[in-house]
Amino acid sequence: MPRLDPYYPEVRQEFDREYDPDDPGATDPVDLCQNCASSFDETYEVDHPPYDDPVGLGYTCELCGETLTAQDD
Repeated sequence: MPRLDPYYPEVRQEFDREYDPDDPGATDPVDLCQNCASSFDETYEVDHPPYDDPVGLGYTCELCGETLTAQDD
């Protein structure tokens, strides 16, 4: 599952995210395709909606810009 949690300093630094520990949900997670996610430690991953489900449609990889699909789940 290629969604990275901005709680981790390494993720925040890599993707230039601000993080408020008093409101952790205010910082968007980082969505990646399987290919781009392979360079990150699985420790940083969190759950995401299925990318082939209507709720998950329209997500794109923040590194390469590809639309995420069921293959990225």
